[in-house]
Order: sequence, then C-alpha cells, then structure tokens
Amino acid sequence: MPMSTKVGGVWETVTTPSVKVAGVWEEVTNGFVKVGGVWEEFYPGIQELTIPNGVNFNLKTNAAFLALDKTKPINVYLEGTFYSNNNAFGALIVEDLSTWNSVHIYIDAAATITGKGGLGGSANSGLGGGGGNAVNVLIANTSSVLSITNNGLIRGGGGGGGAGS
Repeated sequence: MPMSTKVGGVWETVTTPSVKVAGVWEEVTNGFVKVGGVWEEFYPGIQELTIPNGVNFNLKTNAAFLALDKTKPINVYLEGTFYSNNNAFGALIVEDLSTWNSVHIYIDAAATITGKGGLGGSANSGLGGGGGNAVNVLIANTSSVLSITNNGLIRGGGGGGGAGS
C-alpha cells in the first residue's frame, strides 16, 4: 500500500517515513493502519545488510542477502574493498532482482570497487588484454527494483600493456 502526504497542498509519495520522538527524528521501522477494524501493514520497514568486502561479489548468491525477506525494501551497504580476480566478472555483480521489492546499494565513502586489470601482451601477439568491469548489472529493467548511491570509488580494470619490440 503506497504512502502519500500533502506538502504545500500537493500529494507526494513518502519513501522513508520518520517520526519525531523526544524532539529527534527517527526512521519508522514498520507502519500499520486500522482498516475496517483490522490492522494492516502499510509500510513494511527497511531491512539492512552491511558487506565489509568481497571478491567477484555477487549479491544474488550471498547467503546473508538471500536470508532477507524479498517482499520488503533492502538497503545494502558496501564498506570496504571489492575487487575482481577475473575479467569475465565484475568486482560487484547484481543479477535479476525482479522478484524483490526494492534494493538500494550504498557504496560507502571508504569503499573501493575495482575491476581486474588486463593481461600484458606476449611476444607472439604484442597486444595487451582489456581490463574488466568494476560493476556488472545483469538486469533487464532496473528502474523499479535497483538503485545505487556511490560515495566511494568505482574503477574499471586498466588495459594490459603491449609487448615491447
């Protein structure tokens, strides 16, 4: 059930409700409203997951992520070093989340997400290999499910140097 509030005479959607407790604004964890004498949940609350670091980190295969209730919004906080050890995979991989309510990934100011660097050229080919992606988002339509806030560093892997002559 979507929430709305009137601001300056205009109805606006509430994304993160908060309530003032002893003069301090606090985020609401769950919200209920009585409809026809029965309490119904109108705001399911936000679940949170902090990931300290990872190698070829795939959100969809992470056990802690999979243990969350996918019918409720989820905030994922990436806080450390994430890197790839294979050009075929990004340091951060986000696969199909179409059955999830919503997932917001926050990349901390101290976090670094780095793709693998390319291989150097060999005497036979001379050319260096391309660097890998830092982030692979493998979702056809992300607009309603996934959002990312980046306050850290996202760096693709650099290309490998060519062989000298």
